[in-house]
Amino acid sequence: MPVLHRDQPEPTSRGLLQMFAAGMLGAAGCGFAAGFLAKSTRGPVGDLITLGAFLGFVLAGGGVLYFGLVRRYGWGWQEFGFTRPTRSLWHLTWWIPATIAAGGIRAMLIGTALGLSPSGGSSETAGFHLSIVASILIFVITVILAPLFEEIVFRRVLMDWLDARFSTWIAATVTTVAFTAAHISPAIMLYIVFLGTSLILARLWFGSLWGSFLVHAANNGLVTAIALLAL
Repeated sequence: MPVLHRDQPEPTSRGLLQMFAAGMLGAAGCGFAAGFLAKSTRGPVGDLITLGAFLGFVLAGGGVLYFGLVRRYGWGWQEFGFTRPTRSLWHLTWWIPATIAAGGIRAMLIGTALGLSPSGGSSETAGFHLSIVASILIFVITVILAPLFEEIVFRRVLMDWLDARFSTWIAATVTTVAFTAAHISPAIMLYIVFLGTSLILARLWFGSLWGSFLVHAANNGLVTAIALLAL
C-alpha cells in the first residue's frame, strides 16, 4: 500500500476503541432525540432517526479525532491522509460514474435474487417538507462531513492500523467489512459493499485520501439530492 509520510504517533488499539465507543454513544443520543422530533413534527420517523444517529456518530467521533489526534498528536491534513495524489484526479471523471453505476446494478441484481428491497414510502411523510435551511444542513452533513469523517476513520486510521499488522489485502477486506457493517439496512449494505470496495481501490490507486473522499462525496451527493427531491 502507498505509504503516507507521517512523523507523528499513530493511534493505539485503545484509542480506536474509544473512538468507536464515543461514536456509538453519540449516535444513540442523537438518534433518540431525532425520534422525538419526528413524532412531534409528524415527519418520517425512520429517516430522521437514521439521520440523527448518523449526525451523532460523526460529531462524537469527530470530537475524539480532534482531541485525540489533532490536539494530542499534532496531526494535520497530511497525517490524516490528504497527501498529494500519485495519479491525476481527472481519472475520477470515469471512476465516479463507474462506481455508482456498477454498484447500483450489482446491488439491485443481488438484492432481487435474495428478496431484499428498500422499504416503500410511508404515509408518515405525507405533507412533510424540509425547510431550505434544513435541506442545506442535511446536504452539508451527508456530502461533506460524513464522507470526510468516514474516510479518515475507515480508510486512514483503521486501514493503516491493520496494514501495519497484516497484509494490505487483509487490511482492505476487514476495513470494507467494517464500513459495510456500519450501515444497518440489508438492502443498503449490498450497495455499500461495492462502494466500499471502490473507495479502498481509490485510496490505494491514488495513494491519497483525496481520491476516496471525492468518490464518497459524489456518491452521497447524488443519493442525498434524490432523497431531498422526494420529500
